[in-house]
Amino acid sequence: MSVLTRYVLTQTAKPMMATLLVALLVLMAERMLRVVDLVIGWRGSLLVIFEMLGYLVPHYMGLALPASFFIGILMTVNRLSRDGEIDAMMAAGTGLPQLVRPLLMASLVLVVLNFILVGFLQPDSRYAYRAAVQAVTNASFLTLLRPNVFTTAERTTAFVERMSPDKSSFDRVFLYTRAENGAEVAITSAHGAARRTRA
Repeated sequence: MSVLTRYVLTQTAKPMMATLLVALLVLMAERMLRVVDLVIGWRGSLLVIFEMLGYLVPHYMGLALPASFFIGILMTVNRLSRDGEIDAMMAAGTGLPQLVRPLLMASLVLVVLNFILVGFLQPDSRYAYRAAVQAVTNASFLTLLRPNVFTTAERTTAFVERMSPDKSSFDRVFLYTRAENGAEVAITSAHGAARRTRA
């Protein structure tokens, strides 16, 4: 690899990586709020949030990679032209084809990388993200229940003062639910028991 090729690639990579990082942060910011709201609402851990956001990286990388490469080329060529480095290269006998060749090689590498992202990583990661959302939102209500804590899942709120270690029996139970038609039901009981039914 010649000195010119190394120099052009290095100068292009710096703004490209900075732009890629900023683009990923901006694209994931809105989804991050939804993921945090979903996981925290279901008493999930911080690791689950990072896991779900990690599943989204290939999707947003496929959008941000071409744009960041274009911005990297634009900023590099603009700086070389503004600082007179292109004139110096041409005065030394180096033409535009020698300047463009490393950028074309980098673009071919990015085409292969984008093909792998879109063709293989994105479908797997989107499926894993949907599976994680399904697992979080369909967590058993009993796993969320804590003594002396109001627990809300969808339209149902529950409160128990004491519970057995296996969460099968409860003391001083309060249940409140709102039906889809707007009807409200509140139930209180000195004792209660959980019974699992087949779906």
